[in-house]
Amino acid sequence: MQTRCRVPGPTGIVAVTETQFIVVCLNPRKPCSRAFAHGRFAPPASFATNPPIRLVDLRVACPDAFVDLVYSKPDNVFGRVLYQCEHAWLLDATAAKLAVAASEARAHGYALLVLDAYRPVSIQRVMWDLVPDDDFVAPPSRGSAHNRGAAVDVTLATPDGVGLPMPTEYDEFSNRASHDWDGAPSEPAERRAILRAIMERAGFSAYHAEWWHYSDPDHVGGPVLDIVPCCEAVAGAAPRDAGGGSPR
Repeated sequence: MQTRCRVPGPTGIVAVTETQFIVVCLNPRKPCSRAFAHGRFAPPASFATNPPIRLVDLRVACPDAFVDLVYSKPDNVFGRVLYQCEHAWLLDATAAKLAVAASEARAHGYALLVLDAYRPVSIQRVMWDLVPDDDFVAPPSRGSAHNRGAAVDVTLATPDGVGLPMPTEYDEFSNRASHDWDGAPSEPAERRAILRAIMERAGFSAYHAEWWHYSDPDHVGGPVLDIVPCCEAVAGAAPRDAGGGSPR
């Protein structure tokens, strides 16, 4: 899927591929719609039946949540930087569900800490090359809910955003990361259950093998995306070198 046109505007950026019309909203509280691009270029032929895909910045769309993208730093399970900035994105409808979950977490004395969200499929290919295990990394040929902007990796944190101990570290590729693992100490196990209840009440679905992964069942069948919104819409910088079953 090749992006053939990107046009910046006052509230976001529009990307057009052969089959997709993607609107990346810098501020989801401001108009960021079809009219944003009209007159600048022609949308794809499928536009009449496939309206724009809207990605929103979680720092704006979910102000009650914190963002700490693990893959924007080298100390992750893949051992390298995979993202070129620390802005997290989701489909607008999925972000709205996350905002509900973040509000409920606050009501329980916690905060949500986002560890990963939308992931371009080009990054998925790098992950698969490094860890070709479809229990934990989705093959790029199929794509992950993350590649569709419809999944978020999240944990519980203190009200000021400090992550709390959970049954395992994030991205532990073992059966201990499962919701079914009963060997965790009582407090981390209780937090795992609290997080799951909060996310499911907001409309997300848990993944049995990873306590941190939640997908939006209303949008997991959407198109796989490969736009990198951060460098285009936020920083204007070139992407860093990415270096060379599962929902991930």
